[in-house]
Amino acid sequence: MVILLRRSEGRETFYRLLEWDKGQAASERLAALILEQEGVRDIDPSHPLGGKDGGKDMLDT
Repeated sequence: MVILLRRSEGRETFYRLLEWDKGQAASERLAALILEQEGVRDIDPSHPLGGKDGGKDMLDT
């Protein structure tokens, strides 16, 4: 029997991000959501599902 305990005091988020395995597209979507929650407006993801974007993840508008 395996018992999984949640980490407290912010450590849960730290370890989930440390062990992130969802890939680049999901990472960029997460980053956009975090930026939006922090008050950044007009977020324009360049090519969130891949494609030629010249290495840009987002455009500063």
